[in-house]
Amino acid sequence: MSKADEMFEELGLKKTEIYYNSNIDTIRYSREGKYSSNVEFKYPGKMVVVFYGENKAGNFDMFMLQAINEKVKELGWNEKIWKSTKYRKCKTTRKKHKKFSTDTISVIQKE
Repeated sequence: MSKADEMFEELGLKKTEIYYNSNIDTIRYSREGKYSSNVEFKYPGKMVVVFYGENKAGNFDMFMLQAINEKVKELGWNEKIWKSTKYRKCKTTRKKHKKFSTDTISVIQKE
């Protein structure tokens, strides 16, 4: 059991691995309860999703944030992102979608 798994277990969350075509697709940490936060680590996009109930936006405290950071570190997802120095500045723009708005990060390269 990894350190992050132990941290999530201390918070009362149970680990579930979800597979797609015999490859791991998602790691979910969850617990029973209508308002209990659940955390998913989605492999295809290297995304972390925190939600409760039926995919409603969830919140988390600093203990859960530490567990999330530890899992991201264990998965190696933070290695390639922050080691690159060719980007100096990011700005957030709003794009409209048919059903909802999303924030998109636009990256400006160094000159």
